[in-house]
Amino acid sequence: GDYNEILAWLEQGSLKPEKVYVTHGEMVASDVMRKRIRDKFGWDVEVPELFEEVEV
Repeated sequence: GDYNEILAWLEQGSLKPEKVYVTHGEMVASDVMRKRIRDKFGWDVEVPELFEEVEV
């Protein structure tokens, strides 16, 4: 989906996640998505580096 569709989908949830990882798309687009989620919801959002492992 596009940015607005993803933001609308996230808005439907009732829980606030501790952290959100944006792992799909080109680095520039992922960073834009990270900023939009952070600005809209105030959530902690990260874009992991290529091949970076994150424990969830």
